[in-house]
Amino acid sequence: MTALFGPSFTSEDSELMNFLATLKHSAFLEGLWEKFRSYLKSAEEIEFRDLEAQPHPRIWEMYLAIALSEQGFALSEKLREGPDIKLSDPTV
Repeated sequence: MTALFGPSFTSEDSELMNFLATLKHSAFLEGLWEKFRSYLKSAEEIEFRDLEAQPHPRIWEMYLAIALSEQGFALSEKLREGPDIKLSDPTV
């Protein structure tokens, strides 16, 4: 398991870095990552790991996808082109 927000993660966003400094918060985001990464192809996983430029939209994307999944919506595999989150049942 490779941590998404591990010791090598840096951001100029001091709020995010303070958030990640709390074990409870960083564990929550790592839990989201572990669930979300199965939704990505390996190329997208590598691209997704480049969080430094847009950490908040990426975190929101993970959170929303997992929240929808946990509510019973089926997620389609994320492709390079197209929406960030695609539901396959129902098709949206």
